Amino acid sequence: MQTNEKIIAFMQENNGYITNKDAMQIGINRFYLSKLAKAGVIERMEPGIYGDPDLFEDEMFNLQYRFKKGIFSYNTALFLHEMTDRTPRKFDMTFPRPYNTASLPKEKVRAYSQKKDLYNLGIVTGITPNGNSVKVYNIEKTLCDLVRGKNRKDAELISQAMNEYAQLKNKDVTKLMKYAEIMSVEKIIRNYMEVLL
Repeated sequence: MQTNEKIIAFMQENNGYITNKDAMQIGINRFYLSKLAKAGVIERMEPGIYGDPDLFEDEMFNLQYRFKKGIFSYNTALFLHEMTDRTPRKFDMTFPRPYNTASLPKEKVRAYSQKKDLYNLGIVTGITPNGNSVKVYNIEKTLCDLVRGKNRKDAELISQAMNEYAQLKNKDVTKLMKYAEIMSVEKIIRNYMEVLL
């Protein structure tokens, strides 16, 4: 199989994307990707990320690739878990402290930071609307973040998310209360759950 065919085959199996890292893992020099992009065969989506020119760009996937330590959180996590009907204008991402967020595109990302023990809590794989896998906090961690963080001012959003959670068949209230205790929001979460469950 020729190099071009190998790249196209890989992209077909990976939702239309290939990264510099992917190319190296399948034994292709990443400079072939630049060459194909210049020829118009593939399109450079972001630094190090290439895709099918007919592909609708997946900003969440691109951000996750560029900022590997970023975990989708807060409102963006609610969106990925289908717990809100609000499409994010900016993507909320949480990073471990101390992480330099100066290189983040401020027009696209609202950055948060947490100490490592909280940052590592509840990371799962989510699927973007374009079908790509990204790292996101599970719904229990997200609810605790919302009542703990600056977003607490958005009482309507929190109330809607708590109501949605109460209706879930696969909710894990034990895990929610464990996270709430670790994150020092146990009283607030308990009050919501006592009313809703």
